[in-house]
Amino acid sequence: MRSSDNSLLKATILPVQPEDVDHYAPYAVKFIQQALEQTDGETSLESILSDIGTQERQLWIVKDHDRYIAALVTQIYSHNHTNYKIGEITIAGGEDHHLWDHFVDLVGDWFKSQGCISMDIVGRQGWHRLYKNRGFKIKYQILRRHL
Repeated sequence: MRSSDNSLLKATILPVQPEDVDHYAPYAVKFIQQALEQTDGETSLESILSDIGTQERQLWIVKDHDRYIAALVTQIYSHNHTNYKIGEITIAGGEDHHLWDHFVDLVGDWFKSQGCISMDIVGRQGWHRLYKNRGFKIKYQILRRHL
């Protein structure tokens, strides 16, 4: 039986190291495809997997005990003429969202450690409903929080 402590009820979010992408990609593909079904086709599964392979994007896998329940894809953008770096969650898909809704804080901390000044969630309006109480605001139809 689980404790009443909410932290024990949360799934584990794992950053996938470049050398481990081939191992975790099969678990992540179905969740990435689910998220891509909600887009207008501006990117493809093949493109995302290629970018993860070249480390232009990062893969995060969400595991609840012995089952994989979600995958996230992030990317860091650097602006050429400034030191302004933005961390962006570009893909997030999965099940049992209540078990991994803490991903914004974990990934935000990682973005900050990488020198990002802010983080964006690019996605549907539903993300704003879930995260407006955590400091995200709609900005150009992108949720942004300063780190």
